[in-house]
Amino acid sequence: MEREGYVSIWLGNFPDDSALMEYAAEDCVEYDEEDGSSIERPSQFSKDFFGGMIWAFDPDFWERAVVGSSSDIAELVSPFSYGDTFDVENIVLDRVYNAVILVYDYEYEPKENPASAPVDFIAAVPYKNLDL
Repeated sequence: MEREGYVSIWLGNFPDDSALMEYAAEDCVEYDEEDGSSIERPSQFSKDFFGGMIWAFDPDFWERAVVGSSSDIAELVSPFSYGDTFDVENIVLDRVYNAVILVYDYEYEPKENPASAPVDFIAAVPYKNLDL
């Protein structure tokens, strides 16, 4: 659910940015001008964690990238906007990750991670928007 001042964090492992972007692509709706119909095309990320809902969160407030491999969450999120302000000091990872998906001003309500998903939901934590 939308919640200002929170960031939801998913971590995974991908061979490169293009593989991550294919998984966590921009959701879209394609319109057929002839008959006025539309086809929703949610990303696999949206299917895995948001039931296939098109833009369950504001598409202007998310980031994703492959970063260096680490089991230190602070190191993984530090390259991102506001990453140094994320309240992650009490999060201990039990494995190494190289990719990060962040949804800002959204507190994801965790469900069981789908077994087939290449990312794990880690936490929704407070952050400070330094632009305000």
